[in-house]
Amino acid sequence: MCGDDKNSSEKRKEDRLLPEKYSNIEFSLKIDDFPSTYKFKLRDLSANGIGMLIKEDSDLVELIHEEDVLDMTYFSDDVAEDPKSIKTKIRHISKGTAEYFQGHYLVGFETIDE
Repeated sequence: MCGDDKNSSEKRKEDRLLPEKYSNIEFSLKIDDFPSTYKFKLRDLSANGIGMLIKEDSDLVELIHEEDVLDMTYFSDDVAEDPKSIKTKIRHISKGTAEYFQGHYLVGFETIDE
């Protein structure tokens, strides 16, 4: 279950950089034996962090957790660039503030392999 702030301590790693050539991600989760596919725009969350925004009322909030490793497919806006499957670890899940991203959670990633 997701609380008001799933991450009370900073867990970012300084070596995470936004892959400039990627703009979107896709991943699947099995829910009650049925696969569900999720697609998100990649976000540059900080100088050294990438991630996505999910709405507070999304079912996904209850399905993902810090330290989960997902097989994500990264897509480029350049149609000549092939999508790339990269193991990705969820580093933090933080509730947006009234000032930034109200009504959303910020989910920060770390790519494990490329």
